[in-house]
Amino acid sequence: MLINVANLEDGQSTCALNLACALSGTDQLCADRWKGARRVILFDAEPTRGTATGYASGGQLPVSRDSLPLGDSTIDKWLLRILAIASKVDYLVVDSPPHFDAIARAILGVSDLVVIPCSSSAADLMGVAAIMRAIGTMRLARPDGGPKCLLVPTRGTAETTRGDEIGDALRKFGEPVGPAIYRRAAFEDAFAGRWIGDFAHYSPAHEAAVALAVCVEAILA
Repeated sequence: MLINVANLEDGQSTCALNLACALSGTDQLCADRWKGARRVILFDAEPTRGTATGYASGGQLPVSRDSLPLGDSTIDKWLLRILAIASKVDYLVVDSPPHFDAIARAILGVSDLVVIPCSSSAADLMGVAAIMRAIGTMRLARPDGGPKCLLVPTRGTAETTRGDEIGDALRKFGEPVGPAIYRRAAFEDAFAGRWIGDFAHYSPAHEAAVALAVCVEAILA
């Protein structure tokens, strides 16, 4: 399954990394690749920005990391190589480019599920609207009616009502809304090569990442 984590604002790399690791079904503190119930690759679709690569640099994640610069290949050939990688694992979680260019659109077109972290800011909601228009066009063209979509409230805090406001705003798009990934210090503190299940096991942040993975699995079942 190819899961594309896409957004035009911040928060997507945190979501992509922790979703990928939670999907692996790894045991507590297990950082060995492929030791979980599922084989998962975290794919950095823009290695020049390298946020996902930076997360994985410490080598302590229960998933493998990959990147594939476009280089001299055409987008079509580039996509074929990504799909070949995806066919060998249970989940390929793509940390998509932070701008909605031809590459981002191409990844949308081959995704099984698009996960969109989003706040309630006007800029973020406009970005989601642009992505949703592209998804609508692709659904008309694809025989399977895909990709599926999951909107994830983010950037709010658990201590405010802002998270609920974000959920209300996202539900207006008519797509499933997943568990909120609130802005928590634990996510930022875990940046140096660890995922939240290793850094802060059983914390609210870890529970949120697991809840998101369970939601994703249910949508793709």
